[in-house]
Amino acid sequence: MGPTDDDRRAASRPAASPSVLRRTYLGWERPILHSAVEELFERYAAADVWDLGGVMVVLPVGRAARRLLTLLERHAEEHDLPLVPPRAVTIGALPEWLYENPRPIASELQQTLAWTRALTSTADAELQPLMPVVPEREPIAPWVEMAGTLRRLHEDLAAEALGPLDVIEHVETESERQRWRLIDSLHQRYLGLLDAAELSDPHEARRQALEQRRCRAEQRIVMIACVDFGQRICQMLDAVGESVEIFLGVPESEATGFDRCGRVEPAFWTDKHLEVVDRHLIAAGDADQQCSAAAGVLADWGDRFSPDQITIGITDDAFAPLVETELTLCGLTPYRVAGTPLTRTAPGRLLRLIGDFLASHSWQAFAALVRHADVLSVFSGTARSSDLLTELDALRANHFPVRMNHPLPAAALAGETYANLHEAASRISEWLAPLMAPRQPLAAWCERTRQVLGDLYARRGVVPAENTGEENTGEGDALEEREGPLGAVARALEQIDEILEHFADLASHLDVEVSGSAAIEMLLQRLADPRLLSDPPADRIEISGWLDLPLDDAAAVVVIGLNTPFVPQAVTSDPFLPGTLRAKLRVADNERRFARDAYVLQVILSTRPAKALIVGRNGPDGSPTPPSRLLAASPPPVVVRRVRKLLEHPPNPSRVRTSWHREAGATELPLPKAEPGRSLEAISVTAFRDYMACPFRFYLRHVVGLRPLDDAAFELAANQFGDLVHAAVEGFGECDARAAREVDAITDALMEHLHAYAEKQFGSAPSAAVRLQIAQAEKRLRVVAERQAERRAAGWEIFAAEAAVVASDGACIELEDGRRLALKGRVDRIDHHPTSGRWAILDYKTHGHAPMAKHYDRRTESWLDLQLPLYLQMLSALRIDAPAEHVDVGYFNIAEKADETGIHLAEFTPELLSSAMARAREVARGVLEGAFGLDPQVGEVLYDDYAAILQTGVAQNLLADDLTSSDT
Repeated sequence: MGPTDDDRRAASRPAASPSVLRRTYLGWERPILHSAVEELFERYAAADVWDLGGVMVVLPVGRAARRLLTLLERHAEEHDLPLVPPRAVTIGALPEWLYENPRPIASELQQTLAWTRALTSTADAELQPLMPVVPEREPIAPWVEMAGTLRRLHEDLAAEALGPLDVIEHVETESERQRWRLIDSLHQRYLGLLDAAELSDPHEARRQALEQRRCRAEQRIVMIACVDFGQRICQMLDAVGESVEIFLGVPESEATGFDRCGRVEPAFWTDKHLEVVDRHLIAAGDADQQCSAAAGVLADWGDRFSPDQITIGITDDAFAPLVETELTLCGLTPYRVAGTPLTRTAPGRLLRLIGDFLASHSWQAFAALVRHADVLSVFSGTARSSDLLTELDALRANHFPVRMNHPLPAAALAGETYANLHEAASRISEWLAPLMAPRQPLAAWCERTRQVLGDLYARRGVVPAENTGEENTGEGDALEEREGPLGAVARALEQIDEILEHFADLASHLDVEVSGSAAIEMLLQRLADPRLLSDPPADRIEISGWLDLPLDDAAAVVVIGLNTPFVPQAVTSDPFLPGTLRAKLRVADNERRFARDAYVLQVILSTRPAKALIVGRNGPDGSPTPPSRLLAASPPPVVVRRVRKLLEHPPNPSRVRTSWHREAGATELPLPKAEPGRSLEAISVTAFRDYMACPFRFYLRHVVGLRPLDDAAFELAANQFGDLVHAAVEGFGECDARAAREVDAITDALMEHLHAYAEKQFGSAPSAAVRLQIAQAEKRLRVVAERQAERRAAGWEIFAAEAAVVASDGACIELEDGRRLALKGRVDRIDHHPTSGRWAILDYKTHGHAPMAKHYDRRTESWLDLQLPLYLQMLSALRIDAPAEHVDVGYFNIAEKADETGIHLAEFTPELLSSAMARAREVARGVLEGAFGLDPQVGEVLYDDYAAILQTGVAQNLLADDLTSSDT
């Protein structure tokens, strides 16, 4: 007979009566770790040795443990004593030092997989109280997500020596009780699965150690400033109480602020007035402005503190890269104490990109993968990296491919345009082949992932330390910096390889079959917490997390982001343990978090000679962030004054100058100039417009050949949509159906040519956006068919379509001195009316503007475009045997609106045509003489392709802002 519910409830209660744990108060006169070192020296130092080998010091965070050992070594050197160091552990790792477990402890991933198995082995009907809509057994992702939620729920409860059955006593409805009974049943299945895999749940192992009275302390345990941990650890401390001593980083006058185990008492800290002084508070705006304000504080402190005497505390990890950038621009050396998450290292980012690609097989994901520096270096082949990326961008910009497993359009396969890209794609597919296999157990995917990463980095000359004969310093230690620029990559690869190797040994009882992309997503979740540490550089300014600050011993501290919801962090939306239920159960509720953070702030205020608290208005993601509730822990009049100061007045901008600022009164970035001696002997009739708009931009486009390339576009640009429509009407103008008079016949021909071009250019499975644009083109072309039928009924015939004029055909602009600028171009359509003998040269336009408005500005009496007048200079080359006065020029508008679609002719008077030719000769003279200077009279250019080169638009605004602040 198994244990009853009452048995399990009883098992969660303490196995021994609470002990009286000895306390020592370290005071607030100096940093806590310094006082702790003095206390340990006084107790354990002898005349010939300082032996702490029999001591285990327990600290709240790993950073404090490492710092304590450094301070102990320094203190021993100062007193010329050999040091036998203590064992230093974090409070989270302490329990496993207090008992021996016959089985290995299950890792977080193994626990999650066991919960997954427990869920998927339960009938759908049984799961209804937990999951009203039970997903299919495949894919596994929703089950893994729920398993992760249950694992975290189990951790929260077990940390307080509680189980699901304990919660039932505090819920109010029968449906909630059913849900918690189901969770208890799943918990028992979960434990059974771990048992079958010969693994132990860490919380269950601790409970059993207490129940069986197996807790032992082989060393003297000194708890240093550990103020926030669960009831289970308290029970274990009671079991070894005679060996435990509590070092509290407060004066004895604050004794009532802590319980017998040294944890904060919420009632005390909720009522306590914190010693915040208004001069310590600095109001700031968004996250960037908060970082600038921090730099301003450092500047104000001047030479009072060296960089290694300063710590910048951040209340949210998202501030870290912003702080690093700001300090670097100020010429300082930032150092992130917590290290870099493995997911943000080069191999970690590569795994993320591989996972995204495997999940979608999209060209967008492939483009992101290729841009990873290590992938680009290995697979660019004989081509330059820039050539490969240019081809990739061109393919996406010109053809909008969606998935790599869809055939590319014919236009993308023709010729050698994308030869380097095709070769690279083939090699990358071969490299990733092990991860493209059918569904596999997670352990198999781990081995395959090791193979893929190892293959790439071996080609880069980077291998894990175990393959080089180097000694591994162990988990949690800062690995020694390797030689060369790839040292950090090698150390990150080593840590990731160790984790993958560990997971490759998953027990079959727990393993699940998943796709390659799902496996990598699960692995990335495991890589989010481990950090890549590095040796701190000299003269650094350390960046620490909020909970690291109480035991940080820097003389000066700047806290960035003293705001809600960062401090105190509140639990507001837990689906299983909402705030009220947490409060009843005393499970990491908001009151405890407030008390912990109030203690942290009080320690900062009491132990630092210099401190600054920056209160922003927006977080790193831009969301509003009210001032922290900790700032309300003062008398009401003070709180009112403080809030007004922080919210009513706009923050003062920082006056700190960074390397981005400059002393010059104008930009120091040189504007490019046209190369002397470069000119053209022939240009297209459409290029005249570009020269008249800006000679230098004309030079960049038509002489140098610079064209924009946008790989981020997800739909056809205006010119590409124009090409799509042009292809349909061009094909119609060249086929036999051009003589058709019936709307249906004309429509069928237009649609045939439209879809032929679309398939050739965009393939048989274009993106949804492109499909929509093709449908829009269809709609316009149906109206075109009606207008064309009307044109035929009026007696007009299509004489030619896409008639080309080349420089050798003789069309030109002749100057007074005899020099000639040859004209070239391609005329969309030439119509002839046999009865009247008139001709018409038409240009297809996918807008509804009249040709006169696009060519001539009557207000300023200036020409904007010379395309249509210049067509009249090309009549002979176009085989039009008629005087110019018998030739009409205009647009065939294929507009979005039906009433704007049709033929609209330009009405040029002889005087206008004469002035057009005079303006054409001015342009011709400038082109022939290479007059491509930047005209200062050219105003803002809409949709400027060369804004970055010419420092206009956004760049101009940035420079203007910078120059304004510089002048100030």
